Amino acid sequence: MEPIFVEQQNLITMRLSSVPHLLLLVFLTLACNEQGTNQRNNKAFQEELKSRELKRATAAEISNAAYQQGARIADVAESLISETLRSNDSTMALLVHYKDAILAISDSLTQKEDIQVQRIASQYNAPNTMEGMILDAYLYNIEQGLRVEDNIQVVEDEYFLYTRPILLSENTCLRCHGEVGKDLLEADEIYLKNKHPDIQMGHKQGDFMGMWSIRLSRKIVIRAL
Repeated sequence: MEPIFVEQQNLITMRLSSVPHLLLLVFLTLACNEQGTNQRNNKAFQEELKSRELKRATAAEISNAAYQQGARIADVAESLISETLRSNDSTMALLVHYKDAILAISDSLTQKEDIQVQRIASQYNAPNTMEGMILDAYLYNIEQGLRVEDNIQVVEDEYFLYTRPILLSENTCLRCHGEVGKDLLEADEIYLKNKHPDIQMGHKQGDFMGMWSIRLSRKIVIRAL
């Protein structure tokens, strides 16, 4: 029986002696797996950081990007309003849908993109200080026979203010702003004076009517680069 006992004891000893090697193998396997996981996680983390990182750009590039964004918004707004004016026959319907179109443009952009869009003129929708300065500059240029062009200004380092002069360019606009007896009926004049006293009449094609004021968040501009 003794040889059997010795053999079993030797077998147990051999098995016990192999435990540290097995533990070492398991540790190395787990370490390798953990290292691979860490590498994958680190790569994903770096990619996420990269995606969140604000792109580097010069002040001139950012300003130009803000100008281009403002111009695109003004183009879309003018196109929508032009379509609205052409699709309404009566002066009453024209005014209602015209104001609804401006509100829809402003509300949708303000809620989604932190962008404010307004039509500014001296006789209504009183401008803030910077808008007032730009509006006065446009009016001065008009009086002097100089060109009026789109403009971009920085506001408190956090926003850009894009402005575009509004010139009376469509015959449809004359139905409210034109000359009585020539472009609009006397009945329309009475209606406008009673219901919309802020509307100025007696204008002609090419007259300066105000400006678009579009305020863009600096973060929005940089993110779009």
